[in-house]
Amino acid sequence: MIRLKLSDSYCREVAPAAKNVYVYDSQISHLALKVTPAGGKSFYYIRSVGGKMQYIRIGPFPAVSVAGARGAAAQMDLNAAKGLELIPDSSVYTLGDCISGYLKKREERKGPSRSLTISRRRLIYTPASRHSESGKPSPMSPERSP
Repeated sequence: MIRLKLSDSYCREVAPAAKNVYVYDSQISHLALKVTPAGGKSFYYIRSVGGKMQYIRIGPFPAVSVAGARGAAAQMDLNAAKGLELIPDSSVYTLGDCISGYLKKREERKGPSRSLTISRRRLIYTPASRHSESGKPSPMSPERSP
C-alpha cells in the first residue's frame, strides 16, 4: 500500500502500472487515487465495513481536484462517525431518472421521431395507464392478446 501526500502535480504525473494501483493520501486516511493500466485516474473513499472493503467513487481526476476529493472524503468521514449515510440521497438516481435522461439525450441526438414516442410509451409505463378511459386495454397493455 502506497501512502503519500497527494497533490495535483503528482496525480497528473503518476504513471500507470500493469494492475490497478491505489495511492492513499497521508492527510485523509480513507482517500485514495486509483490508477488503472489504461491511465485512468479516479478518487475513491475506501473503508472496511463488516470485514468487506467498500469502494465509493468520488470522481475522476482532473475533473475533481485533490482539494475537492479531500473535502468529499472528510465529509464522508463525518457522516460515518455520526452513523449517517456516506452519500447523500440527492446523489442517488432512480430508474425513472435514468430513463428520463436517456429519452432526453436521445431526442437531442436524433430529434423527435415515431420510434422515440414508442420508446417513451414502453419505458414510462405506469399501472394507471394500463387501461384507456373507455375501460378497454390500451395498445401497450400486457393484457392485450396479439
